[in-house]
Amino acid sequence: MINSDRTKQLKKLETFLGIKFKNIALLSQALTHSSYYYENNLEDICHNERMEFLGDAVLKILITNYLYDTYPDKNEGELSKLQAMLISDSLLAKKARDIELSKYMLFGLNEHKNGGADVSSNLSDALEALLAACYLDQGLNAAKKVLHDLYRSIFDKTENIDYLIDYKSKLQEYTQNLGIELPEYTVIDESGPGHDKLYTISATIIPDTGAISLIGTGKSKKIAEQNAAREVFNQLELF
Repeated sequence: MINSDRTKQLKKLETFLGIKFKNIALLSQALTHSSYYYENNLEDICHNERMEFLGDAVLKILITNYLYDTYPDKNEGELSKLQAMLISDSLLAKKARDIELSKYMLFGLNEHKNGGADVSSNLSDALEALLAACYLDQGLNAAKKVLHDLYRSIFDKTENIDYLIDYKSKLQEYTQNLGIELPEYTVIDESGPGHDKLYTISATIIPDTGAISLIGTGKSKKIAEQNAAREVFNQLELF
């Protein structure tokens, strides 16, 4: 049974999500980590691992349907790449952090002490389980509403999801697969005051077809390197 304090806590999340559960136990289960379940030897409350499995499927069908309807001119490969970004653990964890989902989650003491409330996999799993709970309680449209609210900035194209791609790592993998030297990054320019620097950095690779060197800019060297690697990637039409 769910006690009154837990129910009161979950009611706040219901209000935030804009959905009233018929069976609030489903919502509680979606936010119960396995460590809490096993540590407390629970019998009447289960953890969220099975719901995560279902939620993964719910997420995929909703995202796939959205992409199919929204981008009629994109081919299968392009749609698959967008899908991979939109269902990625990194994006799910970010969205879970945006709504402070960990505040409503139950963890075992050791998991909590070890920072489990901010582990990306725990957060992404819980968000998938949350979608499953919505689906089980009220059907696919309820899960769709919650997902679209969470992804609104992306679906409205006001949030760039390009940051989810680690272009530096992908470019390094590309050069390793070709058996050529790893990418070289060179600072071309630094401008602006110390608190507001703008870096210009080049990324260079030397495949058999000849050297490719393109530049990227950013507020930090890391961002500038990522942007430079992205430019090389785009020229090679690798993504």
